[in-house]
Amino acid sequence: MAMYVLDSIRKFASKYPLIMDGTIVLVLAVLAFINLRSYWYLQPPTVHPFLAMTMILLAIIPLAWRRLFPIMVLLFVTVIVIVLQVLDIPEMNFTGVASIVAIFSVAAYGGRRRNLACIVCIVAILGSLTYQAMFGGTVVFPSNEILFRIYSLLWNGVLLLATWWFGNTLRINREQTSQLRKRTEQLMQEREENARRAVLDERVRIARELHDILAHHVSVMGIQAGAARQVLKLYPEKALSSLNLIETSSRKAVAELYRLLGFLRDEKQIEAFTSQPGLQQLENLVVDMQTAGLIVEVKITGEKRELPEAVDLSAYRITEEALTNTLKHADSTKATVIIDYQKDMLILDITDDGHGTWNREDTEINGKGLIGMRERVNLLKGEFWAGNASNGGFHVRAKLPLEE
Repeated sequence: MAMYVLDSIRKFASKYPLIMDGTIVLVLAVLAFINLRSYWYLQPPTVHPFLAMTMILLAIIPLAWRRLFPIMVLLFVTVIVIVLQVLDIPEMNFTGVASIVAIFSVAAYGGRRRNLACIVCIVAILGSLTYQAMFGGTVVFPSNEILFRIYSLLWNGVLLLATWWFGNTLRINREQTSQLRKRTEQLMQEREENARRAVLDERVRIARELHDILAHHVSVMGIQAGAARQVLKLYPEKALSSLNLIETSSRKAVAELYRLLGFLRDEKQIEAFTSQPGLQQLENLVVDMQTAGLIVEVKITGEKRELPEAVDLSAYRITEEALTNTLKHADSTKATVIIDYQKDMLILDITDDGHGTWNREDTEINGKGLIGMRERVNLLKGEFWAGNASNGGFHVRAKLPLEE
């Protein structure tokens, strides 16, 4: 129950600090007046009552703004407390509490010069207490008890220093909590951003894989269907050959599509999915292209060797996409594929003898061929270039680093 009450007070103070501090001021002022009035019953006042009450109010009321202007409030309260002692006004209990609250506020909420302000004010208050004990009346110290004077000075010094330390500790904890909260919010934002980016990257990767898997086979099917339609009446055997190729391409497309969908549906399929095509299937790709009417010449330079899986797959897909685009858009009859095995890099050069620039509307808006090739090269931190070749055809060049 007590913890619940304290927690409620803390929440209220955090939400309405000015109301909370105003309540503290009111309570201290009432208690200070009662204490002063009680003392006057025992001994007549040495100063005018109105002046005494005014000075007490000046020592307590500024605490209402202790969070907004902590150093200014502390300096003002310290000056008033010293004046109270010099005037020998017999109320140091609750005005002393006001100075303690002011020191705590500076340590907890003050700026860069908070420590200097606390030291100066603590020294000033202890100095005024010493002066009052030695030269003042008997309000603070009994004049005939030296031990009590020493004890009172030590006690007030320890109390003020402890208040300063406690305020600093609270400020450090609050700053650490604030930093931790900000760091937590930042980490949550980064996690959400990473998750969003991961989803986007995965969508792009899936789109690229689907494009690479389907574009080649569907393009071959479309070209062969058109060829079969043109020769169906005059050369039925050629039409039959084209239809057989369409059937083969459709089966391959469906098989690869099922393989990709299986990987997406089940984590356990990842091992099966990793056996993806590479340059070892280049011969089959060349056969498909030549069957579709595109003559493909393959030249291999350098020492042929086993490639990293990602490089092998990307090299095959880039070659496949480049030849497919040549077949679809370049009005070409021949393409040349040069594969250069270097020490730390694989270089692909695919050129054709077509009319040069492909139909941009087909390749960049309706299709994503060049974009997909460039993305694959960028993922491997390689270099990619595509444009008109010197012989008038189209040229695709990719440099793929061989480091894992």
